[in-house]
Amino acid sequence: MPHVIASIIDNTVLEQAQNLINDGQPRKQSAPAEGGNLLATLIDIKKAYLKLEITDKDILIKRYHESLTLEALAEYLGCAVSTADRRCQSSLRKLQNNVGGESPYQ
Repeated sequence: MPHVIASIIDNTVLEQAQNLINDGQPRKQSAPAEGGNLLATLIDIKKAYLKLEITDKDILIKRYHESLTLEALAEYLGCAVSTADRRCQSSLRKLQNNVGGESPYQ
């Protein structure tokens, strides 16, 4: 999910997925994830992101949209690197829980 956050925040993935549906032309060989299911999943992630508290949104924006390193995030938050890492992971867990459950990758 972290790879999707930056695109969800600025809507580029939503626009690209909608274009796939609108033009009806698959890109090369069509994948099962193309189309309505992908768009619905991305919309769910966007809605889950919007439900987060402002501090969690801020952490995710800094880490994944602005590509801050953990060291830079720690400096921004005024805490230790390990604390910044834990807060980032906590924000991701909250996002995942808002989407509908725990991540299968943990």
